[in-house]
Amino acid sequence: MKILFAGTPAIAVPALRAVAASYMVVGVLTNPDRTAGRGRELSFSPVKDAALELGLPVMQPEKLDAVFRETVRKLEPELLVAFAYGRIFGPRFLECFPRGGVNLHPSLLPRYRGPSPINAAILNGDTQAGITVQSLALEMDAGDIIMQESFPLTGKETAESLGETAAHRGALLLVQALDRIAAGKESRRPQDPAGVTYCGLLDRDQGKIDWKNSAVHIERMVRAFDPWPGVWTAFHGSALRILAAAALPDEASDAGCPHARADGAPASGAPRAHRMPEGLRARDSGGAIAPATINFLSESDRLRARDCSGKPTGFPVGKAEDLERKARFFAEQKRRPENSDEAEITPGKVLGVDTRRGILVQTGEGLLAVGRLQLASKKAMDFAAFLNGAREFVGSVLGDTK
Repeated sequence: MKILFAGTPAIAVPALRAVAASYMVVGVLTNPDRTAGRGRELSFSPVKDAALELGLPVMQPEKLDAVFRETVRKLEPELLVAFAYGRIFGPRFLECFPRGGVNLHPSLLPRYRGPSPINAAILNGDTQAGITVQSLALEMDAGDIIMQESFPLTGKETAESLGETAAHRGALLLVQALDRIAAGKESRRPQDPAGVTYCGLLDRDQGKIDWKNSAVHIERMVRAFDPWPGVWTAFHGSALRILAAAALPDEASDAGCPHARADGAPASGAPRAHRMPEGLRARDSGGAIAPATINFLSESDRLRARDCSGKPTGFPVGKAEDLERKARFFAEQKRRPENSDEAEITPGKVLGVDTRRGILVQTGEGLLAVGRLQLASKKAMDFAAFLNGAREFVGSVLGDTK
């Protein structure tokens, strides 16, 4: 069976290699070369690089017009195989292929039709992802399903790592589907209209953090937009990229908390807790992290935390606090009256640092521990190295452009 392969980014390379190892690929269709980098040097697509390595003819038309369609017909391909080519094929182009076309899509269609299904699965906190081999249709990602495979997600995947998984698993599934098509034994089922969802193109602005969102959502953003468009905020007027982060677990299940539930979530009607986690470390007057016996951080006025009922509580200012005072503080915190009039939390405020998990930033719901970050025009750093060069970071409000 003669195949014309269409694809552009790195995620399509394993599929190209797998198809070329099993079938005759008469040509590889990919996007035209683009200039990139400061030197504006011409850059090949990953699929073009792989095709040249495999000795396959490469085609890079600006348009799939009549002249190009005639070029394709002369190659006598039987089937079009596409994976992330980047364009929708029109009816006259699809007529060049007696067996039609198939498309490999990295989602469990009909969920996440569109160009960013991997990012969408991570951003929405899905517990499983998958790959689908579908018939090419005139409507985007709406073709009949030929084969489909799902796999679980751990909640630690980035777009890059999940893309690699989908690329390699998809390549194997694609060859299985082609084997069935070649033998005339494939089955096709229409997509369920009730399950259709869509995902759109990504742009840089989607990576801007709104600190009013929850820590869980922002942590998913960090993974979903890695490596592009990246997640960023503002610090003293400069862009600050967040490269690794973790949403801290809800502390509301501590013993003695009247609003705690067995599963750690607040009881019905209770506000979310935003208490400081264990392991907070203080900084000395020079801004350096103090010895291991120090447990609390100070700000210019006082740190704000939330007690187990969700009420704000003042975190005392000072240098070193010993373990006994720490225990007394949390005991007092649980006895704080319900009508406390302390100031409300400030989303985006840098509260301190947990030496095991990172810099602690208040969000609209919960704390985000930032483990790795990068200031504009600077190199990426882990949180400890970053703080050594940014002594004023603790107490600042991220996202504030003033």
